[in-house]
Amino acid sequence: MSLNLLTALLLTVNPSPVTRQCTPAPMHDCIGQRQGGKLTSPDQADIVHLVQMGKKQLLWYEAPPKVHAALLRGTTADLDGNISFEKEALYLDSLNMAMAAHNSGGVVIVQVERIVDRGTMNTRNAHIPGAIVDKIVLAPAEKHWMHLGSQHYDGSLSGEVRAPISSIVALPMNERKIIAHRTMLMIDRPHAIVNLGIGMPEGVATICTTHGHHNPSALPINLSTEAGSIGGVPTGGLRFGASHNAAAHMPCASMIDFYNGGGVDVACLGMAEVDEEGNVNVSYFPPRTPGCGGFIDISQTAKKVIFVGSFTSGGLKVHLEGGKLQIDQEGRSRKFTKKVQQKTFAASSSNGRPIMYVTERAVFKLVEGKGLELVEVAPGVDIQKDVLDLMGFRPLMPQVKDMDRRCFSK
Repeated sequence: MSLNLLTALLLTVNPSPVTRQCTPAPMHDCIGQRQGGKLTSPDQADIVHLVQMGKKQLLWYEAPPKVHAALLRGTTADLDGNISFEKEALYLDSLNMAMAAHNSGGVVIVQVERIVDRGTMNTRNAHIPGAIVDKIVLAPAEKHWMHLGSQHYDGSLSGEVRAPISSIVALPMNERKIIAHRTMLMIDRPHAIVNLGIGMPEGVATICTTHGHHNPSALPINLSTEAGSIGGVPTGGLRFGASHNAAAHMPCASMIDFYNGGGVDVACLGMAEVDEEGNVNVSYFPPRTPGCGGFIDISQTAKKVIFVGSFTSGGLKVHLEGGKLQIDQEGRSRKFTKKVQQKTFAASSSNGRPIMYVTERAVFKLVEGKGLELVEVAPGVDIQKDVLDLMGFRPLMPQVKDMDRRCFSK
């Protein structure tokens, strides 16, 4: 769970420093390994505590003493301070953050693109009530971008209009497309609710649109992001989280609650490091500590998890020749290592769920209690030279078959 969302949830109800929130997150990942929530050496105070409630061990999160300010944005403010989001791509955590700051004596500041008279806003459209808003900032259009990717407004992201599917740009033939295509073929449940993580998983949305006919189970599908969109075609890059033609939008906190309740049928998440046990790291690469975001919430509760990423990273170059994968240049960093630097996903918490690992040249599955098993390789790939020699361990290999050749055709 992201830090700002967790803080908002903790302080929404009660600003007291003793406020807590319990979560059934597993005890074996980087948050639950009795580190008290500390990621870096200057961190001294424990903010996460292990507690017993009935027969379950839970993590007990301690609230910060105060949120001094919430800096938010919406579309319209009326003269009473009510805020609507009709031209925004997402609600995100705006309401929770506003309530958290207000309840702990902080200030709530909202940037909008227009101000209207009191009594003219439909009360159903007021997402943040004016009673908890302290200041409104009216921004000119050039300083009120819809998202980081472009300053231009896109009504298909806000739900105002629907974009024609033909406007979705197909992926170029490279390792990302191969990975997204193979992942899409693993969605084996009609009308599945699928979560797409940031980075490599983003391509699955495009592949479902352009190549969904390769997998009947991928056509009636509900793609979602933790940011709060469900349905439609999730976007990627700097616009990640939003969706073209979404069926619905909800606050991020509500989406995370839904995920935690087991609502995700298939989760497609990134992987930066994988070890012989099947543990995955996406959160800790000294000196960088990007953190886990919603990765733990999603990976521990989804009915099926597919981790996706290139086999090596940092300069990898591939091409297709006669339907076979040719590796022109390996990446500088190897992802399959003896031991990950940090467990963002702990293989010991798989609990019998299908856990898969998809790259452009090889597919692995988790064998509970035994580690990774190599199950597929791309046509044209030398298992020894292009796979095993680049791994920090030797996977199980009882039977290896070719990856679906449709992934290697344009």
